[in-house]
Amino acid sequence: MNLETIKKDITSRINRDEHCISAINSLFSELPYNKMTMLGKITFFSLLKNIVKRRKKFLSYNKLYNIELNNIRRINPIIVTGLPRSGTTLLQNVLIQDLQYEGIPFWELTNPIPISNNTYLDIIFRKIHARIILFLTKLCGPQITPMHPMSIHSYEECWHLFLLTFSVYNFDFQFGLTKYGDFISKNTIERAYKEYEALLKIILHSRINHNLVLKCPEHMLFIDTIANILPESKIIWIHRDPIKSIISYTNMIYEVQKFYFRKVSIKKISDFVTYRFEKMINKINSDRKALKLKVV
Repeated sequence: MNLETIKKDITSRINRDEHCISAINSLFSELPYNKMTMLGKITFFSLLKNIVKRRKKFLSYNKLYNIELNNIRRINPIIVTGLPRSGTTLLQNVLIQDLQYEGIPFWELTNPIPISNNTYLDIIFRKIHARIILFLTKLCGPQITPMHPMSIHSYEECWHLFLLTFSVYNFDFQFGLTKYGDFISKNTIERAYKEYEALLKIILHSRINHNLVLKCPEHMLFIDTIANILPESKIIWIHRDPIKSIISYTNMIYEVQKFYFRKVSIKKISDFVTYRFEKMINKINSDRKALKLKVV
């Protein structure tokens, strides 16, 4: 199946969600599909189909429980951000252990929408799906797991919640893109954060404790949007020597791209990671000064 056919198939299932369609068009216009391995193509197409299914569940759930979800008025999470491989995971876990806060485990991040009215069965089904994802990750990328050990209960980056809008800045790193991230930053990210808030409400809908600690390096680029959509949130920016972060993340992305593509240049990845890291630092500094935001 060629890329144009895949795009038509995916966009036809999205209905009239123009922000999703524009993000998909940007992604597909730049994705080096012909350079991908057969397994990489299959994985990518499978990911897109799963996103479409989850998006339909999200819209249906949002409509069905509209009143209850709107009653969750205040979402004031602690948001941990910082360059990838700088200690966001460690800090998030420390905060969850020391404060009366909770995180979102991997099984819930990858399937944020309940799939059964029976709570017990629902959690079992979603955990099984998460185990399958982890098994395939370890099977296809055995070098990645030692760098960042995961389990179905570990607290992972919340960029997974942006999958439902196809506005995932992390795709730039995974697929070596240069224009897609800039496109969604300018055109779809505000809508993506509004739906991100809606997803957080769905997750909190079944919880008593509504205090969350979230983490994601890409939040560095969008603290202005976060301040607009989630004004009660607290942002913590963790630091590590950027050179060490660049080296560590370059090695991780190298392993990811080796899975997706037939030929990969670690030098090219290193240059790209360095460029993007500098951009992330400059953006968060610019936003917090211009908007006088309190960033710890």
